[in-house]
Amino acid sequence: VQGRLILLPAVNAPAVMAARRTSPVDGLNFNRSFPGDPRGTMTEQIAAYMTDHVLPLGDAFIDLHSGGSSLDILPSAIIEPTEDPDLARRNVAAVQAFDAPLTVVISNLGEPRTATAAACRAGLVTVGTEMAGGGRVSLD
Repeated sequence: VQGRLILLPAVNAPAVMAARRTSPVDGLNFNRSFPGDPRGTMTEQIAAYMTDHVLPLGDAFIDLHSGGSSLDILPSAIIEPTEDPDLARRNVAAVQAFDAPLTVVISNLGEPRTATAAACRAGLVTVGTEMAGGGRVSLD
């Protein structure tokens, strides 16, 4: 394998430290803040930086989510919709290769503000995931 691997285990530190989906700084959910605003609130600025500076560096994007402490979601990989048929085929292949217990095809009701939607707009092969929740994530 050649190339660059960028790992961002916790992008919105205030929300992570507070163990919340939304940031205590501005009340925003990072995964509903794309493409962001470089002059906006802190969460919007982080999303803008991701959109403008991090995503353009990549060829692929894997978004590892969990239900946090409030939700318990079946472990699954999510095929992000895209209007680009070639990217859609590559997204399906990537989700199949991820080999989660379940695969979900979901339009997310056309929600354009997620990180995975932003990654698809940037042309990146994209895998979204939900990895359990209830405040626990196991190696399995």
